Amino acid sequence: MNGKKIVISSKYADKNINATPAVIEALEQLKGSKDAILCFEQGEYHFFREGSLKRFFAVSNNTSCDKYVIFPIIDYNGITIDGGGACFVFHEITFPFIVQNSKNVTIKNVTADCAYSPICIFTVKDKCDESFKLIFDREKSPFVIEDGSLNFVRELGIRSGKKLKYSLHAVDRIGVLYLFTGDCADEKHGLAAPYMLTDAEEIKGGVLLTYRNDSPIKCGFFENEVISTIVDGGREVDVIFLDDSENIKIQNVTVRQGIGMGVIAQICRNIEIDNFSTDVNYHNGVSTLTADSLHFVNCSGKINIHDCNISHTMDDVVNVHGMYTVLKEIGDGKIIAKISHHEQHHVNVYRAGDSLDILDNKTFKSVAQFEVTDSLFIDDAETEIELCGRFIKGEEFATSGCLIENSLKIAEVHIHDNIFHKYPRILALGSGDIIIENNHLSHSVSALRSEVAPDYWYESGALQNLIFRNNIVDNCNAMGGNAFISAGIEGFARNNTPKVHKRFEISGNTFKNILRHAICVAGIEELVVKDNVFDSKRDDLIIVDGKTVEIQ
Repeated sequence: MNGKKIVISSKYADKNINATPAVIEALEQLKGSKDAILCFEQGEYHFFREGSLKRFFAVSNNTSCDKYVIFPIIDYNGITIDGGGACFVFHEITFPFIVQNSKNVTIKNVTADCAYSPICIFTVKDKCDESFKLIFDREKSPFVIEDGSLNFVRELGIRSGKKLKYSLHAVDRIGVLYLFTGDCADEKHGLAAPYMLTDAEEIKGGVLLTYRNDSPIKCGFFENEVISTIVDGGREVDVIFLDDSENIKIQNVTVRQGIGMGVIAQICRNIEIDNFSTDVNYHNGVSTLTADSLHFVNCSGKINIHDCNISHTMDDVVNVHGMYTVLKEIGDGKIIAKISHHEQHHVNVYRAGDSLDILDNKTFKSVAQFEVTDSLFIDDAETEIELCGRFIKGEEFATSGCLIENSLKIAEVHIHDNIFHKYPRILALGSGDIIIENNHLSHSVSALRSEVAPDYWYESGALQNLIFRNNIVDNCNAMGGNAFISAGIEGFARNNTPKVHKRFEISGNTFKNILRHAICVAGIEELVVKDNVFDSKRDDLIIVDGKTVEIQ
C-alpha cells in the first residue's frame, strides 16, 4: 500500500479537545504504507498524555525514562508529518515527536509550543549579607511556600522544593548557581556549580530567601540581574528525538518554547534541518529551548543544517560529537565497555559491523582496533556493554582505562546560511568533513568550540578537517567566553595538548566586537588562519598552543 494520506480535521483544533488519540489512531492506520502522509488543517491543536504511547526510551544527553509520546513514528518506511502551518500545543510534559528505526521521514510546517512555560524568570533584588529576593510573575509561575521550601504549582501537580533543588541561570551571561530551599533532600555532592542553602518566605511580588548558617556561598548574581530556572521537564522530554533512523528531514519547524532540546539525534544517518526556528518574542523574550537546539550523537552520512534562525537557547545551538566509552576488561573474543556519563546510560551506540578504535587515554592515539559482531547490556543499570567480535590489531595494547570510539558513526557536517543569536556555542567534533560557512553568529559564550571531552562529558571526535569560513561573528565573548573560536582537549593546558586534531581552517570571516581573544586553539597539526577581518587591535587576538601569534 503506497501513498496513503490522512487529514486531521480542524474540528480537533480546540483547547478543550485532546487531539492525541486522533494522531495515534491515524499513525496506526498509516503503518505499513510507504510514502504515507499525515497532515493537518490549520488551527491550534492541544495534546495531552491520555491516549499517547507510553514507553521507555533511552535518549543520549538526556534522561532515559518512560516517555508519553504524541507522534510515535516507529518502524516506518516513508512518512511525512505535515502540520500545514498549524500550532501544536503540548501539555503535561509530553514528548512531541519520536522517530525510531525508521527511514525517509519528513516533519514539516509545524509550530510547537508548551501549554505552560517550563521556566520561571526572576529578577534579583535587595541583596545583603542575610538574604536576597527573587521577584517574578506569580500568575505565570504560581507557587506555595511550605516549611521554608519553594514549591511551584504545575499542570501535573507540585514541583517540590523539598525534593528537588533549583538550577539558577543568568540570562545574559554564563552564570549558574544551585538553590536549595527549606530541608531539601536533593543531592549536594558532585554538582557542576556552587550551591546556596536558604529558607523561602513569601513576599509581595515574589520570595525572600534567607541564608542558612551552613550555606557554603551567598547569591553570586548581580542586583537587578534577570535569571531563570527550569520548573518543568528538565531533560525528560525534547521536541524531536531521532533514533537509529535514516534519511530524515525537519523543515519549516518553529519552536515558541520547548522543554529540553529542539532536535536530538543518535545513531542516525543523513539528516537535513531546513528552516528550523525559534520565536523568543511570543512568550517572554528571554528563553526558547531549555537545552540544546540541535544535537547529534554518533550520527553518520551527511548532516545538513541551513536557513535556520535560532536564538535564546539555554544550551548549545548545535552540538555534534561521538561518545567515548571506557574499556573495563577484555575476555575471549569480547570486551566490556563502561558508559561513564550518567546522561549516556542505557544508550548503546554499537552495532554489528562497527569498527572501533581503542585510544590511549593520555595521548588519544589509536592503539588497537576491534570489529563488533554483537553488543548487549550486561548490567541492570545498563552502563556496561559486552562487545563481541575480534581484534583487528593491537590487542596487546588495549588495557583497562583506554577510551573506545566508534569510528564508523561519523558524519559529514555542513552548517550554512543560518542566523544564531544569544546561544552558548556551536560544538562541532568528528573526523568527517565539517564546513561552517555563511552564517551570522552573535552574542554567545563562543561562536564555535571544538574541544574533545574525555573526562566528564565523554564526548569524542578529534577533527580531521574543519573549515570555518565567510561567517559574520559578532560579540561572541558577550556571555563570558574566553574566545570566539576554541579547540583542543578539555583538561589539558594549552601548551601541553596532544596533537589530536588534523586540520582546522579559519578563513574569510568578519570578527566584530571582540572583548577578549578571537581565536584560542591547541592540539592542531595544521592550522590555517587567513583573510579574516578583526575589529580589534589587541595583541593577543590569536592564541595557539598557549602562545600569542601575529595575524597573517
